[in-house]
Amino acid sequence: NGYDALSGQNGVPFEAGQQYTLTFDAHATTAQQISAVAGEAVSPYRQISRNDVTVTPTTQHFTVTFTSTLDFPAAGNGQLAFWFGGQSFDNTICLDNISLVGGVLPPGGQAPIHGIQVNQDGYAPGLPKQATLVSDSTTSLPWTLKNSGGTTVATGQTTPRGADAASGANVHEIDFSTYDTTGTGYTLTVGSDTSFPFSISADGLKKLRYDSLAFFYNQRSGIPIDATYVGADRARPAGHVNVA
Repeated sequence: NGYDALSGQNGVPFEAGQQYTLTFDAHATTAQQISAVAGEAVSPYRQISRNDVTVTPTTQHFTVTFTSTLDFPAAGNGQLAFWFGGQSFDNTICLDNISLVGGVLPPGGQAPIHGIQVNQDGYAPGLPKQATLVSDSTTSLPWTLKNSGGTTVATGQTTPRGADAASGANVHEIDFSTYDTTGTGYTLTVGSDTSFPFSISADGLKKLRYDSLAFFYNQRSGIPIDATYVGADRARPAGHVNVA
């Protein structure tokens, strides 16, 4: 079985309904299949995600995105593991630069900064789809668009744009407007940089109009802000009542 030889990390907190991005580099003396598995470390060993990849003597960079269906607290039985077993031969496998990013940020938390900036609200089919790469390179760089399964669905070259006055960074433009297949968990990769996952959906941008209208309710002061509309963490009593 694949799990007869494995390496992993226990106590990984997973939150149901939250999306995660796993990235790692891997190579092996002899080519073989390994499995990247997120799930439960003890019986009944429920799985959240399993992705089988083939490692070769040449180092490859892998990106896997998934949405958790289970909840595990920080000190619970959540596990991220790599399965190496089930082979008929001896082998040496090397994993490096393993990163798992996702879940809800704690209060005051700040998301890690990526070299590739994408639209976190997603992109709409039939409309321009552009991202920004922060890079000091003065020449075009190859980019890769992958779907949620890690399969390459589009490639191209960045367009250097020079210094961005607002941020002070040197940037490139990534234009993947010609790709219009709807889906979630897409990522852009340039070299060792991989973006946060994003969606291509006609419904993605529609949420903005509801968020915009909700702003006016959330900012009211003289009436209670009801948990029915904003959730328990943002609900509050009326403020400044009868105070000019």
